[in-house]
Amino acid sequence: MDIIPGRSVGEAFPELTVELAALLRREGEDALAISVGGLRVHSACSCRDDFCKSFYTAAPPDGAYGDGHWNIMLEPVEGMLILDIVDDEIVFVEVLYRERLT
Repeated sequence: MDIIPGRSVGEAFPELTVELAALLRREGEDALAISVGGLRVHSACSCRDDFCKSFYTAAPPDGAYGDGHWNIMLEPVEGMLILDIVDDEIVFVEVLYRERLT
């Protein structure tokens, strides 16, 4: 997996960006959909599970996210996509059980 900190999510994963935006619009989350392409990759998930291609778009928390945190589970064609949102910003993109991340 090619997670390069500092790159925009749109540049690093163009297909995923389009998919996330469409799935968020389907859920009525237009503001989050608009924000996806401008997100920056902060770091890869450190779990090392072979089925995980997740990444942070903000510094990982030291413990729980706390107030203002919520999740949205999207319904992609392949795998699982779950977003962590804090104060209306996507901070973690959980990408599970997908063959590739593009």
